[in-house]
Amino acid sequence: MDDLQSNLFDGECGEDVHESLRLTFHDAIGFSKSGKFVGNGADGSMIIFANPEVNFTENAGIDDSVNALSPFLTRHAVTAGDLIQFAGAVGT
Repeated sequence: MDDLQSNLFDGECGEDVHESLRLTFHDAIGFSKSGKFVGNGADGSMIIFANPEVNFTENAGIDDSVNALSPFLTRHAVTAGDLIQFAGAVGT
């Protein structure tokens, strides 16, 4: 928590917090152009499969938060899904 607050959010509710919160939604929502529900919820796919995930029109601009959070994944023993959801909770 301290690492995120100090090194990503700078201890304030700014743009990085807003982007992290948006990322929690985009990681959790299932989407399919065919209309069939797909996806497994908040699974970290936005970080794990950044390409193609961040390239979908619906995810425009989400690459900033994916890129900002990715280094934290290598520093902490957590899953990508947990990191995304934790960042959203810590930031708010």
